[in-house]
Amino acid sequence: MNQLVKQPCVWEFSKYLLDKSQSNTFIYITAGKEHNLEIFNKKYSILVITIEEYVEYYNKLGYTTKNLNSNYNIKNLENSVVIANNILEHISNQKILDKFLKTIKTFVNSSKYLLFTVDYEYFKKNHSNHEILDEKCFLNDFYQLLAIHDLNPYSIGYTRNNNYTNEKNVFLSIFGKETAIKKVPNVSCLAIISTFNEKDIILEVVYHLLNQGVDVHVMDNWSTDDTYRILVNEYQNNKRVTISRVPLEKPKHKQYKWHDILSHKEKIAIDSDYDWIIHHDADEIRYAPWENIKLIEAISWANYLGYNAIDFSEIVFRFTDINLDIYSEFERNILDYEFGRRDGHFLRVNTWKNNKDISLAGYGGHNCEFPFKKVFPLKFLMKHYPLRNEEHAIEKIFKDRLPRFESDRKKYGWHGHYDKHQKENIKTWKDYNLIHYEKNRFNKKYLIERLSGIGIIRDNSSAIDENKEFKEEIKKLKKKLKKEKITNKKMKGSLSWRITKPIRKLKKILSK
Repeated sequence: MNQLVKQPCVWEFSKYLLDKSQSNTFIYITAGKEHNLEIFNKKYSILVITIEEYVEYYNKLGYTTKNLNSNYNIKNLENSVVIANNILEHISNQKILDKFLKTIKTFVNSSKYLLFTVDYEYFKKNHSNHEILDEKCFLNDFYQLLAIHDLNPYSIGYTRNNNYTNEKNVFLSIFGKETAIKKVPNVSCLAIISTFNEKDIILEVVYHLLNQGVDVHVMDNWSTDDTYRILVNEYQNNKRVTISRVPLEKPKHKQYKWHDILSHKEKIAIDSDYDWIIHHDADEIRYAPWENIKLIEAISWANYLGYNAIDFSEIVFRFTDINLDIYSEFERNILDYEFGRRDGHFLRVNTWKNNKDISLAGYGGHNCEFPFKKVFPLKFLMKHYPLRNEEHAIEKIFKDRLPRFESDRKKYGWHGHYDKHQKENIKTWKDYNLIHYEKNRFNKKYLIERLSGIGIIRDNSSAIDENKEFKEEIKKLKKKLKKEKITNKKMKGSLSWRITKPIRKLKKILSK
């Protein structure tokens, strides 16, 4: 049986932040014995700050430990990530609690990231009628507690209490120097969009980017609808939008050469004078990880901190029977989504500081590669609208995509995610299989997921594929048994049949 881990996503998130921010020190502030320090191995320097009665306990485990009343050399701890938990739940003495919160404030102002958690059961004791209250009431109590001690988090949300349940009954607040976004000079940024038959959404996407402070270059892949004409009519006199066609001359054969399109994007980026580049699709709406902060401001902050690439968390919106269709924007009509689960959804490092060594085409557009890449730890958000209604889905998949990218598929193995679609299966998604998007709720309930991807269930198809060799071995054994004409009865009565029973069970699992 797996060991019980308290707040597993918080621990995974802290390790993620350590790796991404290239920090070298992890600090654990606690008033309890619960921890998951083993996940850090010996890669990082670890410091435990705790009350006197637990100092010896952590010392015996081999960790450097400081008493809560110690003094700290802040300069030596600036390159650190901190977890503070098991404090409010374990401390009843107000003076000691105030000391802990004062210590947390010290590290809020010195560490790169600090994660402070509290089980909301802690706040129930302050309410005689807590049975009729929900977590929103207790969340307000948490806000007030932080405010009293002058602690201003970047964000507050929920996370899992342990690795045996998906219930989110722990409050998580995030602090740190890299989350405290400040006004810095804006960089210049260009989003390069390739488009083919996206007339219904392209203006919405371009308008959103312009409103977010990002200029746009649209490469039209010789659309057969009105996409190109609509763009030219709308933006031919706008200096912030440029429009081109790729290839330069209309191709004789209908082909969708994604590798060539990406290579052309690389050239446009390198030849431009922009500081930062976004490889952007025609059906995406992107946001900064901070609420009410524009993309250009967030990119400028990442640049100011010394990062040169940005990753995105992807949520995929699906059309259902209850789409509103009363607004002109898809973002306001299609409101039900699911988290991306394929491997490609978890790698969206396609915004980068412009340089001449960029390689985008080699990674299918999911990942930009260049020397000395340093990805900003907090993922930005990508809202993806690939299929907007049943008619659009059939047109896009079976006319605009599948017949046109065979050469790329043979050469690079891309676009396999379209194989699962059949015309008779293109119907509206069931809304009960999706999550309804409400901005404030999304940002709180899926705080760690949207900033890191941690906690999102991935497709297990890749795990099954890893067992191909095992499957082939079973096939060979079957052929051998058949060739040697071993009777079923004799075989089942043998010792080897009984010994290999677990392997046959595994085979059945893999074949499902």
